[in-house]
Amino acid sequence: MLIAIIKKGSNNCFNLIFSLAHFVRRCAPGAQNAPSPTGTKIQVKQMLERRLRRGKRNSMFSIQKVETDEMVNDVHKVITQAFSTVAQEFHFTKESVPHFPAFINVDVIQKQIDNGLVMFACVEEENVIGSVGIKKEDNNIYKIERLAVLPEERHHNIGQMLMNYALERIKEKKGITAVVEIVYENVVLKKWYEKQGFKMKAIEKYDHLPFQVGVLSKDIC
Repeated sequence: MLIAIIKKGSNNCFNLIFSLAHFVRRCAPGAQNAPSPTGTKIQVKQMLERRLRRGKRNSMFSIQKVETDEMVNDVHKVITQAFSTVAQEFHFTKESVPHFPAFINVDVIQKQIDNGLVMFACVEEENVIGSVGIKKEDNNIYKIERLAVLPEERHHNIGQMLMNYALERIKEKKGITAVVEIVYENVVLKKWYEKQGFKMKAIEKYDHLPFQVGVLSKDIC
């Protein structure tokens, strides 16, 4: 057994892991026919660099209001990429659900902003990695829309942070209820919202949609 203590941030970290991986490759059955480990070294280095960045994440990102064309474009890219995984999971296509967020163009986002949707972006090192929007409806009810995180940036509480930020902004505006709409069949997402304190209030069916729409709400204390 080989045990190593690696100093965080040291280049020796990459070289040591590469050497160990190379050693295992050479000792494994069929090693003579194995491909070059160069690609493995690059992948390991990239993975560790991402891990190191994420370890410092709290000091490296900010949430900013979307106010420029460049930001609108960046947010659009995040939304389409994030929702594309949902489209793939449920076999949605641009032909079957043209208005699903995975398939919308940037003009749709801009039009929503012009019509009262306030968009925010999570920015890390000048890169937009997440988004969320709020819009006032009737009777101080606010709708939360376009909550999205890049697929490769998920599972690091960014969505949680964006949701909390949206709820705080609604509270500041004296909103009393937050509402979200989701693909009802998306059980994982439904459970996630329920963990945030949202409760299912209605299930709606539209003839032009191949899925049911779950409407969840949360009272703002």
